[in-house]
Amino acid sequence: MNFGIPDALSGVSHKTASLRRRPVKRSKKVPIQLFPANAQKRYAYELNAFVSAMTALTKEHIYPQIEPILSQAEHTRASYIKTDDVSDEIQAVVETTGQALSETFPHARLHQAVLSVGLLVSRHNRKEVIKVLSFVSGVQVRELFPAEPFLESELSAFVKHNIRLIQTVPSRYFSEIEGVLYRGAQQGLSHTSVKKQIAERFGVSRNRAKVIARDQVGKLNSQLTQLRHQALGIKKYRWRTVGDERVRGNPSGLSPKATPSHWSREGKVFSWASPPQDGHPGQPIQCRCVPEPILP
Repeated sequence: MNFGIPDALSGVSHKTASLRRRPVKRSKKVPIQLFPANAQKRYAYELNAFVSAMTALTKEHIYPQIEPILSQAEHTRASYIKTDDVSDEIQAVVETTGQALSETFPHARLHQAVLSVGLLVSRHNRKEVIKVLSFVSGVQVRELFPAEPFLESELSAFVKHNIRLIQTVPSRYFSEIEGVLYRGAQQGLSHTSVKKQIAERFGVSRNRAKVIARDQVGKLNSQLTQLRHQALGIKKYRWRTVGDERVRGNPSGLSPKATPSHWSREGKVFSWASPPQDGHPGQPIQCRCVPEPILP
């Protein structure tokens, strides 16, 4: 079967996509391309370790300073001195904690953690693309291109973008902690009340980390599917949803009025060259839809 492989790409190696002329046992329905769940778990584990370190350092550096900061603020109010005078102390302790986090999780450690996730996604994606292509073509696809010139740059972009995303977690977190401390000093809140508000920030940061892990793994998986399809000359795909209550626009689901509706796209044909308004399957935030290849 001719997959329409461009000459320029096939020239990377004497081998192209290898096909074994043995019929694939077919079921009635094209198998769905599975999400790289193990890669997501790995990423979530790494980000959880990052947030846990942030939490531990907060308890180590900031918690002991809450009472002294509040006491100083109370003293300044009693002496008719501006509460702003404690802002320097607040800023200093927050900056010290942020610096400790940077030393615990240096750039090199973040780089390696994100790269390992990207490689896991790529291996899973290759396996799933081969699985679906084998079914759709009716012959067993043994491999794709031995060399994929796009892969290195794609993984590099994934690493850079995700490191920036990860760094927004402590940036936002420490900014909020600074605000909590300053408001506590300004309003004369108790040590317990301020500590409780800080603890609530832990949960917010963990939830953000979970969203990053799921969303970014899904986006990379989608992008690699597109690049591998296009490398094989596949220009169109059929939109497939997972068919459950979480699909956007599902009339009986959790988001029946979601716009645009992914539920209504089920089975419709799209072109890789002309994405829908919110992107190809897997590109919108936390989208779990997948493309089913249409062979030329």
